[in-house]
Amino acid sequence: MNFIRIKRKILLSVLLGWSVFASAQQSPVDLFSMSLEDLLQVEVTSSSKYKQTLNQAHSNVLVVSRDEILNRGFETLSEALNYVNGFYMTNDRNYTYVGIRGFSRPSDYNDRILVMIDGHVMNENVYGSAPFGYDLGLDLSLVDRIEVMKGPGAALYGNGAMMSVLNIITKSEEVEDKSVVQTGFGSHGLVKANLVIEKESGNHSFYTGISARSTRGEDLYFRELDSPSNHSGIAENLDEEKSYGFYGRYQFGNFELKAMGAYRDKGIPTGVWDTSLDRQSNTVDKQAFVDLLYRKSGKGHSFSLNGGFDFYHYFGNYAHYEKIVSDESIGKKFSLQAEYLKNLKNAGNLIFGTELHYSPTSDYQEGDEQESYFYYNNHFFNASAYLQYEVALSPEINFLSGIRADYYDYTSLSLNPRISLIYNPEPNWNFRISFNKAFRAPNTYELYYESVDYNASNPELKPENVYYFDFDVKKQFTRSFYTGFSLYYYRMADMIDSFENEEGLTQFGNLGYGSGHGGSIYSGLLLGSNLNLKVSYDFIRFRVENEDGNLEKPVNSPDQLLKFHLLYRFPEVVYLGLNTYFESGRKTIDMDKTKSFWVTDLQINSAKFLGKFQIGLKIKNLFNQNYYVPAGYEHAMDQMIQPKRSFQISLNCDL
Repeated sequence: MNFIRIKRKILLSVLLGWSVFASAQQSPVDLFSMSLEDLLQVEVTSSSKYKQTLNQAHSNVLVVSRDEILNRGFETLSEALNYVNGFYMTNDRNYTYVGIRGFSRPSDYNDRILVMIDGHVMNENVYGSAPFGYDLGLDLSLVDRIEVMKGPGAALYGNGAMMSVLNIITKSEEVEDKSVVQTGFGSHGLVKANLVIEKESGNHSFYTGISARSTRGEDLYFRELDSPSNHSGIAENLDEEKSYGFYGRYQFGNFELKAMGAYRDKGIPTGVWDTSLDRQSNTVDKQAFVDLLYRKSGKGHSFSLNGGFDFYHYFGNYAHYEKIVSDESIGKKFSLQAEYLKNLKNAGNLIFGTELHYSPTSDYQEGDEQESYFYYNNHFFNASAYLQYEVALSPEINFLSGIRADYYDYTSLSLNPRISLIYNPEPNWNFRISFNKAFRAPNTYELYYESVDYNASNPELKPENVYYFDFDVKKQFTRSFYTGFSLYYYRMADMIDSFENEEGLTQFGNLGYGSGHGGSIYSGLLLGSNLNLKVSYDFIRFRVENEDGNLEKPVNSPDQLLKFHLLYRFPEVVYLGLNTYFESGRKTIDMDKTKSFWVTDLQINSAKFLGKFQIGLKIKNLFNQNYYVPAGYEHAMDQMIQPKRSFQISLNCDL
């Protein structure tokens, strides 16, 4: 790609926001009324399972606040993560896959990142996958904040917390008596509606969010599928998507009841697995949980006990020329967790927890209208215990250590330690260095799936592990400007990936190791009381062991990421959010390389008028760039085209 053109267009994006800034006036908004120093003192809980400021957290944590979600126009978790340095996305026009710091295997089911809603793990028990798109069933406009922890979290959270832990906080502790309704429409027949209801009375509080969304999607053309018998490579009316979601939380005294349900039906317009473009293929995802928590706090200590049930159902309908092939998965899981936290005053904080999980159902099956090709139900049990201790060694130095043991009845015991040191020589300096180990147990599909002509099972798979070093420095120069950088190194051992065995069949195996290193530079700036700027740059190097035992650049791993974010307000009139992403090319499965690209998204929100109304305009891919990311093994095309420019208009109303 012509880098002069890239620089010119990024500059155009910056100047667009700057021209708005030139006519600024004053107006109170929470995000702008707080200094960056205040923003860095925001409390998080994901790093240590109790409240800490960002400077006290022993992990590389970033918070995407409610103001940023609304003013930058984020609707899905993947859109919000595009704002966070180190993350990048792969959209195969069915699911969105998330990469971090160079690691994203093609079609890996997002099973190496842990996603939680209010502390409840959303990764299901068949593939270990996590939802990042509309399959989450929760529009981000309904949530309070997202805590993003980069690096492993297995010492506290266990299986799958290898590369990152994300906690979506639906509401802060203070619940208001109000209701908010949001409606919207946009390109490709998009219609959507969201409803939030909050109520509080004495020691009772209720919060619920309901979402619904429908779009017919884009019409697409694929040169690789162009033939007279395959609709000339044109996918027409095949990209539709419908999603619905519910989340509720009821607090009464020391008890908290949470429940959620999500449904998504997505058309597949890409001819995946040699399907026909003359017929509709689709996937349906359903997910639900109910969770009851008891929490009791005393002077210097707290205890919590919670039990829950999770349900997951996937159904894939693949329309081939001669027949329809379907596959299906059902997961059911019962959980019981207990946790005790003790504040030892000058001796530090001690936390101990245990978890029991039983999965009576974790099945995968495949077949057509005439016969069943494969069926297996992997019912299993796992238990874990963890211990963590944090202590201040001096006023400037804080030390944390922890370890967790996880036992699965179908694989080996996994021990995962954690060590971290924070040094604050002055109030405006923050140094943190940490070491973590994490693991991922092989899932049902990887262990047991087999087909006569294509795939062989491998019940001898071992867990894969990652060993992770992270160093981070932040400097608060003024109340309006900070900067920092992160350096990291990680090594993955016994990586689980597919290969072709001696019989010519695809099989999952523990295929050696990979290593990654790199760094991030990031800065934040407040100009006056109307303009908020953030910029980050990532340098990434990830390599994997090949068949000859040498390290090589893997598929789907960029070397550079550049992100620029601008928030601006016209006083009492409009708020503008501008997000620009640049990404270097990635290696594809066919040993080609995607072109570098940049994309700019724009969000414009009006100030409230008539006391309760607000209008928003969202334009994705503002300059209508044609850009591609690597496609997975299941596609005929080597590179997958990403969404073109689209718009959305929304109306919010406080009831």
